[in-house]
Amino acid sequence: MNDNLLPETSSSSPENQANPAQVSRLIVTRPLARSDQLYNQLAALTAGKIECRQLPLISIKPVNFIPPELSGLDGIIFISGNAVRHFFDSFLRDKIIADSSARNLKSHMPDNLQYLAVGESTARQIKQYGLSRVDFPRQMNAEGLLQLPQLHAISGQRWLLVKGDGGRKIIAETLVERGAQVIELDVYQRKLPDLESQAAVISAQPTDPTWLVTSAEALNHLHRILGLTRKPGHQTKVIISSDRLALLAKQKGFTIIAQSSGASESQLIQCVKMLLTSQSPGGNGHL
Repeated sequence: MNDNLLPETSSSSPENQANPAQVSRLIVTRPLARSDQLYNQLAALTAGKIECRQLPLISIKPVNFIPPELSGLDGIIFISGNAVRHFFDSFLRDKIIADSSARNLKSHMPDNLQYLAVGESTARQIKQYGLSRVDFPRQMNAEGLLQLPQLHAISGQRWLLVKGDGGRKIIAETLVERGAQVIELDVYQRKLPDLESQAAVISAQPTDPTWLVTSAEALNHLHRILGLTRKPGHQTKVIISSDRLALLAKQKGFTIIAQSSGASESQLIQCVKMLLTSQSPGGNGHL
């Protein structure tokens, strides 16, 4: 992690909360490939206190792509763990599949190539491929990434942005404004979960769960699956991970139980821990 980092915002501060309410069931909604470790930690944290389960609101589908020529690049930015996995797995298949040591990519990548990740979990996944020089921001989102010193004086540089289809444009647009050439590479798609998974989401709603949501796509999918457009007073409970999601949640009629300081596993776990403390006997009654 880079030493020149911005200060972390405080987790679950009272001004970020709206309508605190009792939570008896927590549902983790991240795609399965990303949520196992988070879910396991939350399940252990909430055991004997509240029910915790997984119901992904996004299905990740890989897309076919041609790995770009890496020589001449100044760096690669990875938006998510899915971006890391699908990019490097394709690279392994198409470039060096005959090499038995291919899992360690360091010797196959250009020297002096910079690797940036939007968060700590994504950085860990990059390191699993043998690339130890990875930086990420303390504020683990697009805005935090753009304030890393590596992305300031970049006029004339070439950066590869590895991501899923769609999503926010702020990273690419800002880098271009700063004079860089940006190559955007979509390596996966975000889709609605399959019909069986959607049915499970619908059947869970009458139990008054609190949905842990960390992306706009997941929030939009939840709104769509539950048919909440036809229920403007639904007040479905959510825990969200950013001011941007808070605004979207309010616009769609969700009740925000808590807001974490970010979308990393540690930040989400800390938020839930504070929530449990606030509603336990002797708690202070608010976050």
